[in-house]
Order: sequence, then structure tokens, then C-alpha cells
Amino acid sequence: MTQLTIGLADDVKIKLEARAAIAGHASLEGFVQSILNDEADAASFDGPAHLTVDTTAKLEEKLKEGINSRAIQMTAADWSQMRNGLIERHQKSPE
Repeated sequence: MTQLTIGLADDVKIKLEARAAIAGHASLEGFVQSILNDEADAASFDGPAHLTVDTTAKLEEKLKEGINSRAIQMTAADWSQMRNGLIERHQKSPE
């Protein structure tokens, strides 16, 4: 296992120790390790399941599928709807 050393301001350490206790961790180190493990295991980056790939072959397959698909003309309303959806999704606080 690789060791990682980080420096924390005293006030940050106190806040994180409190959060660790609330989350049920015996130590700050265990809490931080849990957070990092969760991040390392996150695979989709909020992408839809049908677009998630885990191998180069599947990525190439999806790229070819996209290249061979029918193109559509995006309107200003389409872009606005997409923009608003992204803004809404990223403004929600993580739970």
C-alpha cells in the first residue's frame, strides 16, 4: 500500500475529525481513506449507463457507433435546454 502524507490546518483537521466521527469512522485517516476509495471507484462521472465503458474495445465500439449515427441539427433551444440541465445538475449539493 502506498503512503500519502498531507498537511492540514488545525481548524480543518478539527472539522474533518468531527465529520469522521459523525460518519462512523474511528479515525480521520480511515475517513479520508474511505473518501479516496469512493472517488477511485467512481466509474461513470455522471454519465448515462449506456455510454459508460470499461475497456478500450468498448470505447472504440461506442466511437464507431457515434461516427456512423445520423447527425441532427441543434437549435438554439436545444443548446439552451442542454446548458440549463448541466447548470441544474452541477448546482445541486452533493449528499
